[in-house]
Amino acid sequence: MKTLLATAIRTVLFTSTAQAATFVDTREALNPNDFLDWSELVEVPEDLVGPPLPTLPNPFSATSPGGLNLNFNIPAGEFARIDQTPFFPGAFDVGDALLFTGLGNPGPLTITFDTPVFGVGTQVQSDPIEIFDYIATIEAFDSLGNSLGSFERPGVSQINAGGGVIFTGVFDSSGDIKTLVLNAKEEGVDVPFAINALSIRSVPISVPEPSVILGLLVIGMGSIISRLRGLPENN
Repeated sequence: MKTLLATAIRTVLFTSTAQAATFVDTREALNPNDFLDWSELVEVPEDLVGPPLPTLPNPFSATSPGGLNLNFNIPAGEFARIDQTPFFPGAFDVGDALLFTGLGNPGPLTITFDTPVFGVGTQVQSDPIEIFDYIATIEAFDSLGNSLGSFERPGVSQINAGGGVIFTGVFDSSGDIKTLVLNAKEEGVDVPFAINALSIRSVPISVPEPSVILGLLVIGMGSIISRLRGLPENN
């Protein structure tokens, strides 16, 4: 029983201290405290109904209202700025300011933070030209370039405003997200895509005090010990 007890204690301790990036599928769950609104970078004329679209250079840099410096780049071409209107073929909410990888410019979109963050996410939609089913991907890397986690979420690229666009985000409790890579794929091929406001979690989420954590460990271990006492001793 001593061996089982030692293993149980190690399991409880490991579970309470292990840190790993997790996928976040809603903006509310990310609990952001900072953001980046693309309308603050480039305004789109109200009478714009099609190309040419306002552009941003590749790469470009921006600063969030919270003072975070971010750098953006795609493999080729320039970024485009779009506002979701009732007439623009996209499913974002009307009025959403969008950053577009550009006509004919597939991802991935790489975002680098001057200061690492805890979480980041946005809504992602592929360009709805021919194929509507797509996969949005997100991967976070730490300050040493190590992957913190890679995630995928399927979506359907609709052409009617307000139709709903999937949210794709990631959270790392260590607060060491240095680089984020977003992409959209159709049948395994990288395609152009747009994102709306970038939500950022730059501060830690409140965690229990050490005494509370210790108390939880004691309670958990006590429950395990009680269960183990009911097991027969090994001969």
